[in-house]
Amino acid sequence: MTPHELSAEDIQRMRMIIAQHDAQQAPMTEFDLNKPPRRHTLAPGTPGADGPYQHQAFPRMLYDHENRAYKTARNQPEMEALLSMGYRLDPYPTDAPAEPELDATKLEVAAIDKKAREKKAK
Repeated sequence: MTPHELSAEDIQRMRMIIAQHDAQQAPMTEFDLNKPPRRHTLAPGTPGADGPYQHQAFPRMLYDHENRAYKTARNQPEMEALLSMGYRLDPYPTDAPAEPELDATKLEVAAIDKKAREKKAK
């Protein structure tokens, strides 16, 4: 039988037979509905897309405390070079925010203090 001798109905029937065969041979995948597979739902590179997080030593940030700058080392030789240049592994400490200068508050405190001292003197 050549393809030219097949009718459209025969071709359609063969396609249905192949589709049924493929559906029966497809492996069934089971998963927990409470923990659905995330690999296909997350964008590539997103934590959890390729399984649980695994610690990586690099890239690593090194800090210059004097200039309050940082650089990123991509491997061990880069890290050693930055350490020899004076960079440190521990981040520089954060500075406490400065107290706001409120002139009105100072004047008010001075006025209350003056009244309190006048009452003591009497």
